[in-house]
Amino acid sequence: MNTALRKPTAPRASRSGFTLIELLVVIAIIAILAGLLLPALSKAKQKAIQIKCTGNLKQSAMAVLMYADDNNDKLCGTLTQGLWGGQTAQYRNTTIDRLVAYIAPYIGHPRRESVPPNTAVTVDNFFCPGFKRAATQSSGYDRQDYILPGRTIRLDGPNGPTVALGQRPFGYPDPIEPPMRLNQVISFASADRIFMTVDSDQMGSPTAGWSAVLPVRPSHGNVRNAAYFDGHVGTREIFAGRY
Repeated sequence: MNTALRKPTAPRASRSGFTLIELLVVIAIIAILAGLLLPALSKAKQKAIQIKCTGNLKQSAMAVLMYADDNNDKLCGTLTQGLWGGQTAQYRNTTIDRLVAYIAPYIGHPRRESVPPNTAVTVDNFFCPGFKRAATQSSGYDRQDYILPGRTIRLDGPNGPTVALGQRPFGYPDPIEPPMRLNQVISFASADRIFMTVDSDQMGSPTAGWSAVLPVRPSHGNVRNAAYFDGHVGTREIFAGRY
């Protein structure tokens, strides 16, 4: 019997890591997945911002209705003078031409008369988070982020039927015009068709003196958020030069 020992074979080297081709395939798959997920994440973020804005507008709308209920149906403003068409989220103890100065106590902020002199109160829940993100200036609660209705309004949206109210629902400071009563406003159409406040942008206010500080396009993409005189919040389609 041949008892010669066989020469042992060298163990095969174990394979470790990826080949260059495999690594490139993995990178390509990751890039494809990122391309699919990022737009969805962007839309989800935009929707979350719109929902927060909707909540803010809902609080403000209910505050306006409670103010009217406490003031013999009169909308916000003094007995003889109303509010500016563009509304901001700050007020002082001397402020009489901004909506927040009247509804502040109804949404958790101090009454205008109790604010210390030379002190500005910022009402976060009257400021559209989308506006702050999209506006051309990075700061400033003292900017017109919401618009009030004028003497002539369009029901339901910017392409809806036109209704002439004769005066602005919230009045005006210059020329002086007093605010209307709520029952006067809703005598022209049902309360759920007349907007109370709506998001502002350069497309809607192209000729306003403060247009440059507004977002170029609506903050929420293809729609604007709006609060209505029945207290509900909805969206309005976009039309250049109209709200």
